[in-house]
Amino acid sequence: MKKLMILCLLALANHGLALELAPLFKDGAVLQRDKPLPVWGKAAAGAEVSVTFGKETQSTKAKGDGTWLIELSALPANAEGQTLIITEAGQPPQKVNDVVVGEVWLASGQSNMEWTIASSRQADRDLAAQGPVPNLRIFQVTKSLKQQRQFQAQGNWSDATPESVQHFSAVGYFFGRRLANELNIPIGIIHSSWGGSKIEPWWAEEGLAGIESLAKQRKHRLSLTPEFPEYRETYRRYVDDVATWAKDATAALDAGKDAAPLPAAPLMKMGIGNEVGLYQAMIHPLVPYALRGFIWYQGESNLRDGMIYGDKMRALAEGWRTQFRAPEAPLLYTQLATYQYNGSSSDFSLPNMWWVQ
Repeated sequence: MKKLMILCLLALANHGLALELAPLFKDGAVLQRDKPLPVWGKAAAGAEVSVTFGKETQSTKAKGDGTWLIELSALPANAEGQTLIITEAGQPPQKVNDVVVGEVWLASGQSNMEWTIASSRQADRDLAAQGPVPNLRIFQVTKSLKQQRQFQAQGNWSDATPESVQHFSAVGYFFGRRLANELNIPIGIIHSSWGGSKIEPWWAEEGLAGIESLAKQRKHRLSLTPEFPEYRETYRRYVDDVATWAKDATAALDAGKDAAPLPAAPLMKMGIGNEVGLYQAMIHPLVPYALRGFIWYQGESNLRDGMIYGDKMRALAEGWRTQFRAPEAPLLYTQLATYQYNGSSSDFSLPNMWWVQ
């Protein structure tokens, strides 16, 4: 019996985990029209994975870490739901049902983007209560903070019904509603925002390249972000420091003395008002989903940045464009409303922000 259990465990280890899809590939998904369509996930290392959608089938082999990506051909808009089939060799296929093709937009920012239909003025609530919006589907990314870039995020696609949009972004909803009515094709709005957040934790480090005013921040972030050579150099030094500490701590304890504290690991500050956490947990799992562009409503938490906020928006746009493989994708934004933000009426913070935007 013991030998049988060991053999079973070895077989499971060799096979790897079950096929896992990236978070946006769920029933009711909207795919971007007229652009190549990346489909990705995880499987057993070296396993053959195939993806079928419509008349097209493409295959690849999972890398050593189990990740795989297949790019399907560009398709025209199509409101007829189809099935996306993903198969790992030797395993039952996974099916993503009712998949349509149209326009996909990512909505992000802080409280003004997060502001829900349920919290909006009566006239807007009345409009949303009139009935489902034909062709409009929404995806709400669950709030999360992570230090490092994640593969998975929580959320589901749903039709834009009076019930489903109650706690969805009002800006995202009305933006998608107008597109659906004017274009008469499927529209997908992915909402990923957090009230009170600064722009910095939404950055992808790739966007800071070439922005002179942010060069110091870029150097700091690269040295503490996995996947970059600068990070490995930083942690090599840290490992050496820990090794020295271990030697000294052992000697101290052997001599009946207290050991010095373990050196702190070099990390960026995580949080909605700090350096990292939001891109890593709430944007990176969506990369590189094909989309048309981004809508952005943020700035209150960076109100006193002055003119450098323009460079920060550029870093945001270029980082997301790089990660989503969409160099032409627009970043549409809303200028901050006239409001007294923490005493801003007593200085030029708000006019400066308007000018920068």
